[in-house]
Amino acid sequence: MTEDATVELLTPERWVEHGNSTSVKKRRRLVQKYWVTANGFPSVTEGIKAVQNGGLYGSIDTAMGAMEKKGMTPASLHQFRNVYKGFIKSCIGKLDEDRFEAIVKKQENSTTTEKYTPTIEEVKEILVRANTRGKALVSMLADTGMRINEALSRKRSDIEFEYHPFPARQSDWVFPSEWAKNRDTHLLDSNLRKEFKALFDKLGLTPRQEDVIFSPHSFRSFCLGVMRRAGFSDIQGQIIVGHKTLETKSYKGNERDIAKDWAEKVEPRLNFLSNEVVVVKSDPKQEKRNRELEEQNTKIQDQNRKVQDQNKTILEFLGHLLTPEQRKKLNLKLPYYSDAQIEKILEEQDDDHGILPDQKALPDESESQKVGGSQ
Repeated sequence: MTEDATVELLTPERWVEHGNSTSVKKRRRLVQKYWVTANGFPSVTEGIKAVQNGGLYGSIDTAMGAMEKKGMTPASLHQFRNVYKGFIKSCIGKLDEDRFEAIVKKQENSTTTEKYTPTIEEVKEILVRANTRGKALVSMLADTGMRINEALSRKRSDIEFEYHPFPARQSDWVFPSEWAKNRDTHLLDSNLRKEFKALFDKLGLTPRQEDVIFSPHSFRSFCLGVMRRAGFSDIQGQIIVGHKTLETKSYKGNERDIAKDWAEKVEPRLNFLSNEVVVVKSDPKQEKRNRELEEQNTKIQDQNRKVQDQNKTILEFLGHLLTPEQRKKLNLKLPYYSDAQIEKILEEQDDDHGILPDQKALPDESESQKVGGSQ
C-alpha cells in the first residue's frame, strides 16, 4: 500500500485526542493497542510503516480475531470494526471499502441469544457475594433498568449522594477505571462483562439453555418485572428504562407524575436485602381483575373435575377391556378379568343391570398365564 502524499493524515496520538468524548478516545486507544499487540508491531507508528506496502487489511482482521478471543460480544466487535475504518482513514490513508469488507471478518450488530432474567433471590445472592463496586453497579442496574454503558458513563455530578466516601484523589466517574497520571476514564463495558461472567459462574447462575445468557442486560428485564409486580404502569416502566415504542412516544403524561407514581409503588420494593415487610397500596381495578381471574380459574377447575370424574367412570366400566400394556402406559390400577370371569358375572346380572359390579383389584395374571402356556 502506497500512501498518497496529497492526503493529510493525523498521527495516532492526534487521532485519539480528536475523539469527541472520553469513551471515543478510550476506544481509539484500544484499537491501536490490539492492532499493535496482535501483529507484533513495535509501536503504532512502526506498524503504519510496515503495512504501507501491503497487509493492512489482514492486520486489521488479525486484531479483530484477538478481540474475539478475549470474549468481546458481537455488538462490541461490530463497533470496534467500524473504529478501525476511522483509524485507516485518519492515520494510514485511503480506505478501500471493498477490500476491507472482503478481508476483515464481519460482525453482527446484535446477538440472537435471549437474556436470562434473574429472580429476586438470585439478585440477593449477587448483592451478598459481589465486591463493593459490583454491589453498587448491580443495585443501579436492577433499580433503574439502565443499559450497561449508560450506567458506566455516569459522572458523580449526575447523582445526588447523601455522603461522600471518596478518596482525596477523586474521579469524575461513578465507576472509574484505573487512574493514570493525566487520565481519568470510566470502567469499560468489555472488562465489566468479564467480571460479571466470572461472578455469575461462581454463583452457579449459568442458564441451562444454550440460547439464553446471563449478562448485565439481564437486570434490565428484571427491573421491568419488579415495576410490573408493584402495580406500576408498563408504559411508564418502559419510559423509565428507555424503551422507544409507539406507546412511549405517544404517552401524554409528564415526568413528575411518573416519578411520583414510581416513588410510591416501586421504590419500597427495591431494598432487596431488607427483611422489612413492604405494604403496597391496593388498586381497586387490579383487585377486581384478580377476583374475575380467580372466578374463571374456579370454573375451569370445576370443569376439569367433571371431566376427570367422567373419565374415571368410563374407565371403571371399560377398564377390563384394556390390555396389561395399555393399563401400564396409562398408569391405571384397574382389576383384570378373564373372559370366563366376565361371562360368569354377566350371567348373574339381570337384563336391566347389564354392568359389572364394583370391581376389586385382582392380581394381573395375564403375563404368568402367557409364560406358563409357552412352557
